[in-house]
Amino acid sequence: MSVFLSTLRKQLCTINCKTLFLDSTQRQHRWFDVSRTLSKSSTELRRSMHRVETIPVDSRVLNGDIHILTPDGVLQAHYGPFDRAEICREYNIGPRDLRKLDPDLRINVPAISVRHGKFILFSFRRHRAVVQPHRSVFFVPSIEKIPFEPFGIKNVAEWEKITHAYRRNVRYIHQVYNQRHITESTKSLSHMPFELQIMEIIGESIAYGLKLKTQDILMEFETIRQNSYARISIDSLRELGFIKSKVDRHHRNADLAHQAWLDLLSYDQNMMGLYLTENRQSDSSDLSDVELILESCAKQIAEVCRSIYDLKDSVQTVESTTGFMLDAVRNHLLAFEIQINIITMGFGIGAFITAIYGMNLYSGMEEHPRALIYVATISSCFAITSVVIGIHRLLKYKRVKLHRSDQNTLSFRLRFGYLSKISALTSIKFPLLEQYRQTYNPANPQCRCHPHHATIIEPRNDCFHRSETLFISFAGGALLVGGFTLTEWKSTFTKFNLQADTLFLTDPAQSFYLQDSTYSWQGLKYYRSLIQKYSKLYKHVILIGASMGASMVCMCSDLATLSIAFNPILDPSLTSSVMYYRTLQRYPKTIILKQVQTNIDKIMNENQQSILHVHWSEKSPSDIIQLKLISNQNVIYFTDVDKCNKGKGVYFWLHDCNTHVLPQDLKRRGILTQILQHHLNALV
Repeated sequence: MSVFLSTLRKQLCTINCKTLFLDSTQRQHRWFDVSRTLSKSSTELRRSMHRVETIPVDSRVLNGDIHILTPDGVLQAHYGPFDRAEICREYNIGPRDLRKLDPDLRINVPAISVRHGKFILFSFRRHRAVVQPHRSVFFVPSIEKIPFEPFGIKNVAEWEKITHAYRRNVRYIHQVYNQRHITESTKSLSHMPFELQIMEIIGESIAYGLKLKTQDILMEFETIRQNSYARISIDSLRELGFIKSKVDRHHRNADLAHQAWLDLLSYDQNMMGLYLTENRQSDSSDLSDVELILESCAKQIAEVCRSIYDLKDSVQTVESTTGFMLDAVRNHLLAFEIQINIITMGFGIGAFITAIYGMNLYSGMEEHPRALIYVATISSCFAITSVVIGIHRLLKYKRVKLHRSDQNTLSFRLRFGYLSKISALTSIKFPLLEQYRQTYNPANPQCRCHPHHATIIEPRNDCFHRSETLFISFAGGALLVGGFTLTEWKSTFTKFNLQADTLFLTDPAQSFYLQDSTYSWQGLKYYRSLIQKYSKLYKHVILIGASMGASMVCMCSDLATLSIAFNPILDPSLTSSVMYYRTLQRYPKTIILKQVQTNIDKIMNENQQSILHVHWSEKSPSDIIQLKLISNQNVIYFTDVDKCNKGKGVYFWLHDCNTHVLPQDLKRRGILTQILQHHLNALV
């Protein structure tokens, strides 16, 4: 029965629609009559609710009001409707131009049309105007009549808002024109013709209207953002979708308005046509005033467009954040569901075991006095074990990290330790070690010119964040004690009140820095050229290192401002470590000593502005053997830290210490920082 009634209703509706269409086609204006018939119900409802007259569309009638602004600052209002032919004759406007000025059309593409010697036409969303040499005509929709046009006008309140925007723009143009060009104080300063004055004010009015619309949307967006961050609901998501579509429409309108001014600015012929005053026609080649006006209007609208771009980015940020929050809630729900499933699976395993023993089959345990306890215990153990394993696996999958592993973790250091040993013994290149060959820490936290970790960090001439001082730390042979230090001396540098950049260098091959990143045994050449480049960019370059790192500090001391070395190894063959046999196999044992001796002689004899401090452990036999390899020594027995502020030259300091790890002994005694501070004071 219901199917029959539905079919009958569709047939009757089809017959009525066909009859309505055939009757309407017999009339003269058939399409308007069809629109009138189809919209009859909505029109009657609008009249009954608001009691406002609804005017059908007629191509011969212009529904709206006309406001005329004359050069003397008088604004005259004429109330319509008007005959379109009369309007065309009165204001010398073509029918096609009049369609652009029709205020009944709510949506249009912004355009500025220039008719040479006649008028300038402005057709924007809330600006419909014709500028002529002796007057400016504004077309405003009537507030008492709603156009019979299906362009999204839903009720009287919305139509009143549209008409209010038109009238507000006309009042704004009238007030600004009177303030600038009619008062006695500004009248003598105005030398531009009337059409250029009005064009400039119309451009400001367009930008002002877009700015007001942007502020309204921004206030609405702030409320929606607070609600979205406070609690995500269906209403907040719906409001977020509405505000996103509203921002997108406003964005398109602003871009179209900006493009209309740019199009006018790009054609000289149109700019010459902007001079409507006859006494300026002969001087139309001078376009400086027009260009300034158009550039000013385009710049104002561009600033509004920039604000809209920022607002659009904020909406997208809220949308992304809301998506992340929903994803997090969904993940929690999924995790909770998985936990329930794991618990259910555990109880299911236990129930499966008990179900086997509960069958009506003879198993031999039916008569046992503790059979129930055994079965219950076994089932519970299986169930609890299954649940624990499942929860453990779930927690393991939830530990997802997007950042690199912490360098201070034990597993990280152990991995670097055995990889560095293998690299030293076999000269195999490991990418994991190479990516920490250089670590750069700028003093300015805003500097993003260099990577934090890299195999090679080349100096950049275009970095404007650098300070005046650069610390370069050469890490020692830490693999001898099982470690691999990435940022040696970092904690010590923080105790000095210096705004200095720091570059921490390591040697993954443990070859006294004679092995470069390409593993072609060009380390000495590479590091000397690197320090030479940095010495041209920084006022002070300070080198520091201990043990194997101190060897490279001494080999580059002639290129730096200040070099500080602790127990350098000058001859690797005198050490008892087997880790250096690859270096001794590649180079003669005296290569380090020769380069250090050359640098010492250069600093002492060639009167360079470099300072080299070498600290030795007096009671360490292996270090004393290394010390005696150097000729022309200037040995000083350390007694007081105040004597450490020596000027240019080379100085050897003997400390009452019996260990090779001299910096740790000085740090334990509390004088390491004082010694380094006195060395730095010599630079001042």
